[in-house]
Amino acid sequence: MHNISEWRSEPGLNQYVADCPQDVSEVLVLHQMAQAVRAEIRYREAFNRHCEWYAAIAQEHQTDLVRMRAEPQLVRGFPRYR
Repeated sequence: MHNISEWRSEPGLNQYVADCPQDVSEVLVLHQMAQAVRAEIRYREAFNRHCEWYAAIAQEHQTDLVRMRAEPQLVRGFPRYR
């Protein structure tokens, strides 16, 4: 996690924090840090949902593959596929 002095060096924040008193600038920096943490949490939750979806689809595909392999091979009866 970043500390306050690292966040003060962010270029986008300096234009707003430069003329603020110390306590106000710290509040702004802490707010930006909180926003960054919330964005990271949203990203990780979305990634976890994607991973769960992918695992479910992969399991469904594996089940379909086993089912298809158990079905009789109708194509082998045609002359071109011998």
